[in-house]
Amino acid sequence: MIQELLSALNGYVLVAIGAGLAIGLAGLGSVFGTGKASGQSSVSTKEDPSFFGVGLVFSVLPQTQAIFGLVVSFMLLFTFAEPGISISSGLVAIGAGLAVGLAGLGSGVGNGTASAAASKATKEDRSFFGSGLVFSVIPQTQAIFGLVVSFMLLFTFTGESLTLGKGLIAVGAGLAVGLAGLGSGVGNGAASAAAAGATKVDSDMFGYGLAISVLPQTQAVYGLVISFMLMFVI
Repeated sequence: MIQELLSALNGYVLVAIGAGLAIGLAGLGSVFGTGKASGQSSVSTKEDPSFFGVGLVFSVLPQTQAIFGLVVSFMLLFTFAEPGISISSGLVAIGAGLAVGLAGLGSGVGNGTASAAASKATKEDRSFFGSGLVFSVIPQTQAIFGLVVSFMLLFTFTGESLTLGKGLIAVGAGLAVGLAGLGSGVGNGAASAAAAGATKVDSDMFGYGLAISVLPQTQAVYGLVISFMLMFVI
């Protein structure tokens, strides 16, 4: 069984796995995030039907991560996947899928948490919409980091000189930004949601809340730095 599995593995199959990881993991984060944000917006709209348009804005924000994952998946399937592609290139595809997928998973969950809190606060005070939008989009940073690393892997880790070792390094780069972004995104969402609530009570808290909200992004930055080092230094 194991021998059959190993014999079936080739670059083309690995690219397909990478595409699945990209949209599967990022889409999972978007599902959780959109569900949380749209649930809160639905409750607010039930209480005030005129809130529907505003609530819809907060509800769709966590869709961003799935779009990032979908873009990378399309790139892998329609521009990267070729018959006879090497296993090394297939490993690069897995690294790209892990980068945008894992980072998008955490970012989507965090985005939904922040958007739900901002939606609730805006329902109570429509003038809070702008501030709420700012707090809502902060947890999208991790997904952007993952997308950047995915693009860099796909556009720089190519060519006949690509070795098996380089392919494994690409997987490491994807895991670095992906796993760091996963945890950072979830924490970022919790911090942004709390900051949104505090700013709703006291508008003078906006600057302080913004500073506190971005603190959980530190780990995502660490992951991004290590990814760059793996891609261009190692």
